[in-house]
Amino acid sequence: MPSRKILLATLALCFSGTVYAETYDVVISDGRVMDPETNFDEVRNVGIRDGRIIAITDTAN
Repeated sequence: MPSRKILLATLALCFSGTVYAETYDVVISDGRVMDPETNFDEVRNVGIRDGRIIAITDTAN
C-alpha cells in the first residue's frame, strides 16, 4: 500500500499546478496602451471578452 500512497501523492502534485488558458473574443497583440491619469504609455497585449477588457499583459501568454 505505500506505493499506492506515493502514486496518489505524485499525481496530486502533478495536477495541482495545471493552468488553464483563458479564452478571449478579441486579442490585441502589441497594442499601445495609454492611461492619462497615471501617465502610463506602453506596448501591451489586451484580452477582451464580452466587450470588457479582461487582461492586459506584457507577455504573449
